[in-house]
Amino acid sequence: MPFRLQCILLVCVCCTGLLTGTAHAVRLSDPAQIVEDNDTVVRLRRADGLLENRPAQQLGTQEAEILQKYRADHPPSPYMTRRKLRQKPRPLLVNKDGIRIFPSVTDVHAAILTGTVVGYEEASALSTVVLSAGSRFWEPQFKDDSGETDSFWPKIIAKLEAQNPGNAVRQDPFVTCMEYLKNHGKEVFWTIRVNDTHDHNLPVKSLHGWKQRMASTTDKKGNPFLVGTTSRPPRFARPNALNYDNFEVRKKFIRAIKAGVDKLAGQHRLDGIELDFTRHTILFKSVADGGKASDRQLALITDLVRLIRKDLDQTALDRGRPILLMVRIPDSVEFCRAIGIDIEEWLKEDLVDMVVNSDYYMLSSWSSFADFCHRYDVPYYACLERRRIEQNVPDASSSASMSVPIRPELWRGEALNAWSSGVDGIYIFNRPMARAEVFSLNLHDPSALKRMHFPEIIRQTERRSHSPWADPNRWAREWNSKP
Repeated sequence: MPFRLQCILLVCVCCTGLLTGTAHAVRLSDPAQIVEDNDTVVRLRRADGLLENRPAQQLGTQEAEILQKYRADHPPSPYMTRRKLRQKPRPLLVNKDGIRIFPSVTDVHAAILTGTVVGYEEASALSTVVLSAGSRFWEPQFKDDSGETDSFWPKIIAKLEAQNPGNAVRQDPFVTCMEYLKNHGKEVFWTIRVNDTHDHNLPVKSLHGWKQRMASTTDKKGNPFLVGTTSRPPRFARPNALNYDNFEVRKKFIRAIKAGVDKLAGQHRLDGIELDFTRHTILFKSVADGGKASDRQLALITDLVRLIRKDLDQTALDRGRPILLMVRIPDSVEFCRAIGIDIEEWLKEDLVDMVVNSDYYMLSSWSSFADFCHRYDVPYYACLERRRIEQNVPDASSSASMSVPIRPELWRGEALNAWSSGVDGIYIFNRPMARAEVFSLNLHDPSALKRMHFPEIIRQTERRSHSPWADPNRWAREWNSKP
C-alpha cells in the first residue's frame, strides 16, 4: 500500500476515534476524576486535562464500584434532584377544585374525604392530585408570622362540630385530604389562586382575616390594596381583585405561602405547589383599567416568584427532598406579558418546574407552547376544562351542570389533540363529573385514543366557551394575538 494512502487511512482512523470518543476513552480509576454526575452520564477529566462524557451504563464493573463510592460521598445537589423529579411521568393530573363536605356522612372526617378525594386511590393512571384549600382563598388554616389567616374553615368546622356533638375535627380538612392521598401513593400539590375573585359578592364583614382588613381600607384614591371599589370599579375586572402593585399585598402573599409550606412540607409530605394565575387573570389595577403591564410590573411579579422559589429550595434542603413549583397561566407569551407574567424569564432562570396552560379559552396551539416549554427542559401539561370543550354547558359551579352528561368523544378528541402536539400530560380542572367517569375516558393513554374512531372520538378544539369569562379581552386589552 502506498505510504501516502497509509497516512490518509491513519488520519481517518484517528479522526474517527476523536469523533466517537474511543481514541482517548478515559478509564475511571479514581473518584477524583469525576467532575459531574447527572445519573445517566458521568463527566470525567482525562489525563490531558480535557473533559469527556461517559454513559453510566457503559462503565465496567470496577468503574461502576468507583462511581458508587463517589455517589455515596457526593449526594446529588438539590438542584439536580429537582430537575430529575420534575421529569417524572405524569400522564394524568386532576385539580380538585376546592374541598367539599359530603352532607349525608355523619363523621366529619369521613364527610370531608367522601366529598373530596375518595375514589382517586383506585385510579392507577392518576399520578398527581392538585388540591385546593377552597375556592376563594390563598391558604388553608395556617397562620402566617403576622398571626393572620384567610381561612374560612374555622367557621365551617364550628358548624360541623355543633351538628355532631362529640365528633371534633382533629385537624385542618386540607391535611385530612392530603394525608389520605399520600397514604395511597399519590403525588400532592397545593394550589394557590393568585387572585381569586369569587368572593366579589360578599359583604366586607363576611370576608376572612387579612382580606377583610384590606377590603375595609380606603383613602382619597380608593382602596390601595384592591384594583377598585364597589363605587369605583375598574373597567375590565371585579373590584375585589388584589392589586399586586402594593407591597403589602405581595408581602402577604409570600407569608401565606411560607406558612402553608412550613406546615405541609414536613410530616405531611407535600410534593409541590401550584401558582394559579388563571384564577383570576388580573394582577394590577392599571391593567384592570385597560392598560398593559409595564417592565417594572413584570419585574415585581418575577421577583415574587424568585422569592417563592428561594423559600421552596431552602425548605427542600432542610427536609432533604425537592418541592416542585408549577404554574397555571394563559397559553400566550404575549398575553402573559400584557397582564404582568414574564414566563420566558421564569423559565430562563429555572424558577418553574412545570407549566399548565389553557382554561376558559385558548390563545395558541398546544404544540407552540409545548415547544416553548421544552426549549427550557420544562414539562408542559394541557388543561382540559369542560366549559371550553363542551359548548352550552351550564356554569360548572352550578348544580345544573351536574345533571348534564359529558360528551366523552369530545374529551377524548381534545386529549388526543394535546398528546399529538407534544404535551407531557393531561390536566383536568373543574370537571362536574363522577371520578370514575374521568378515569374511564383513557385521557392518559394516547395509544388507546389513537385506536378509537368516530363517533367514539371527535378531534375538534373549541377555542373559547360562551361564558363572558372566556373573552381574553376581559383580562387584557393591549396584547398581540398570535395563532
